[in-house]
Amino acid sequence: MSVAPKQLPQVILAKLDHEVSLSAEQEDKVLALLQERSEKFSQIQKNAGAKKLAKADFRQVNEQAFSKLQSVLSPEQFAKVKVLRQESQRQKAAYKEEDIYKTLQDIELDF
Repeated sequence: MSVAPKQLPQVILAKLDHEVSLSAEQEDKVLALLQERSEKFSQIQKNAGAKKLAKADFRQVNEQAFSKLQSVLSPEQFAKVKVLRQESQRQKAAYKEEDIYKTLQDIELDF
């Protein structure tokens, strides 16, 4: 999937809304959270320069955002998102066995 980096928060928001039917208030909060996460990812990438992107740095930001997501969603919504996330991670693990992400977009879509 090829999406412009600035569009990724909206793409992820649309996917979450489709899966768990977000309220308007939740959409606003989730979009802000995703934009903050995206900015942090961009900063990591900028600071890394020509070096390979360390999976651990992105994972830490991703886990922080995921924890914040829990406070925005209802328990039922969050449970469904957790299941979807686990399925996504299992699929990615089948394709990747390396310790780095090749692009920022690989980690962006792993929310």
